[in-house]
Amino acid sequence: MNRVHVLLIGNQRRTEFRAIKPSLTPVAVTAEAPNLPQGYVLVERGEFFPDLVLLLQSYPGEFSAGPLDALRRLLPLAGMGVILGPWCEGEGRSGKPLSGAWRIYWHQWSARWGQQIQRWQEGQCPLWGLPATSIEEDRLLAASSPLPRLPPQKIGLFSLRPLETQWLLPVLKAWGLVPQWISLENLRQAGKTPRDQTGSPARPENPSQYLSPSEEILLGPQMPGFSELKAVLFDATDAAGEEAFWLRQVAACMKIPHIILLVDFPRPELWEKVHPWGVKAVLGKPFALGDLVWHLGRLENDGT
Repeated sequence: MNRVHVLLIGNQRRTEFRAIKPSLTPVAVTAEAPNLPQGYVLVERGEFFPDLVLLLQSYPGEFSAGPLDALRRLLPLAGMGVILGPWCEGEGRSGKPLSGAWRIYWHQWSARWGQQIQRWQEGQCPLWGLPATSIEEDRLLAASSPLPRLPPQKIGLFSLRPLETQWLLPVLKAWGLVPQWISLENLRQAGKTPRDQTGSPARPENPSQYLSPSEEILLGPQMPGFSELKAVLFDATDAAGEEAFWLRQVAACMKIPHIILLVDFPRPELWEKVHPWGVKAVLGKPFALGDLVWHLGRLENDGT
């Protein structure tokens, strides 16, 4: 199998970027440089000729346009991508984002890379292969694809604000999945008690403050058990406090926990906290439906 050549530039030791290189290893040949000038030297000496240059941007302004343009002149056919850390949230509105680059936030990386490397392996043009003059609208249009069809697997859906999340029902059904709501009553009947960090039973302060019985009735029939669930979509704000309790409760009830967590503003420390609880992916809201379907499509391959 042909392997794509990727030049990584930036600080890979930062928490949000630690997973980048391991995700590249199975399908890519990689080289590394701590900054743009040293990446330029590596290429100028003929030591490495990448198909794709990935900048790991920790904060706005870390990479400037001048050195990047110099590298572009050395590599006129190479794609350029920027993986943005949490300090770069909102850079497109308040900062000066690098132009002509495929932009991905760190928490979007696994799905975006998975989709585009599949396109590359199938002989299609990945997003990093679009011209440098492409704008974000061009990338969105290029990324669109026919509605996928997935195996008819049962997918649990949990939210303390279910009326804000019920839009996912027709989407999951359109993909061929079988969505089923998990209510607080489901979790209480399951009889599982997650533990807190001290080893004592974790208890919520007020488990009914977000969800009323009338809201549950509006959402239709409730799921009787967890044994047939392939995965759970857990909708949250920050997965702290009350939400953290119910997240651990859901994981404790599943035979093999496979949870996709939807939160407002993902942070690297959140991922480190929830990953041991069976969370396989964290998606920041609003999220691209293509990212969600990519994660769901990997359920069979993950053996869960």
